[in-house]
Amino acid sequence: MANRKLKFAGIAFAGVLVVIVGIVTFFAATFPPTFSAPAVALEASRDPAVIAEGAYLFHSSAHCASCHVPVDVLKSSTRGEYAGLLPVGGTEIPFGPVGTLRAANLTSDPTFGIGAMTDAELAGIIRYGIRADGTPALFMVVASNLNDHDLVAIMSYLRSLPAGGGAVEPSEITVLGRVLMGTVMKPFIAPAMRGWESPANVSAGDTPSVERGRYIAMGPGNCVACHSTFPADFSSWTPSHSFAGGVPPMPDDADPSMEFAPPNLTPDPEHGWIRTWSEDAFLARFTSGERPYEGSAMPWECFKHMTDVDIRSLYLFLQSLPPDPTDPGPVHREAGWKPED
Repeated sequence: MANRKLKFAGIAFAGVLVVIVGIVTFFAATFPPTFSAPAVALEASRDPAVIAEGAYLFHSSAHCASCHVPVDVLKSSTRGEYAGLLPVGGTEIPFGPVGTLRAANLTSDPTFGIGAMTDAELAGIIRYGIRADGTPALFMVVASNLNDHDLVAIMSYLRSLPAGGGAVEPSEITVLGRVLMGTVMKPFIAPAMRGWESPANVSAGDTPSVERGRYIAMGPGNCVACHSTFPADFSSWTPSHSFAGGVPPMPDDADPSMEFAPPNLTPDPEHGWIRTWSEDAFLARFTSGERPYEGSAMPWECFKHMTDVDIRSLYLFLQSLPPDPTDPGPVHREAGWKPED
């Protein structure tokens, strides 16, 4: 009887192993997944004012430079000055068990950059994270909330840049990453997956305003994407608690044993992270450009380039939010942290 049970157990184990190997082989062989995305009929402008606005967005609130400009160059940049910050790409972005992503060269080089792309192809990658052949430009989903005005401005700035840099090594996706992207992570890389509308552009003025702050937080700044609660399996990107803290947590890029939980930014009297901050303290934190933790995903090096008016507007908007008592836990903590019962 015992031998028969062992035999059945062995057969069952072999069957499970065959299924697992089959699944892994299938997704490894069919990677990357392909998607269809709507055409984006936008064209870049040669208007110097539009180009200048695009340069500001790219290097400050939209924080595109945090990935596409070499980290050491970005960290040494002077606030408000973009000369020399050429987006040659190559920045490595650890993405947990999925693998390592590498940011693309966005200069006008026709071979290694975007010089050979049409405006429609470039716009499609920025808005939907999908290339002309249907393959995903991984992590470009972070830019999907840009409205047409901002998208044209950024495209116009990129078209104004000279060729530079060179070939960027492709991203390295693990076998597990290929399986995840073909299954549970598909909503993360699928087109138009966000659960909020791109806000209409609110022009910068000389005076801070809640409206300008909302536009930044929901649009180019994309604060809502990291500081809101979403399902851990990426099955939905409609936030259940907007600006009340980021769930699931994010890995610490500098220390795999640690993780980050983006804090609650509402003015909740108990759990609101900035509830006691003055407007001047908020401004000083942004303009410093310094990271309190090296592995943080918060692109402080870009946010330091935001104007005082924009930073103060963001503060006013966050203070205008209804208090939300959600407690995301310690901001910097051991990976896998769980609250005490």
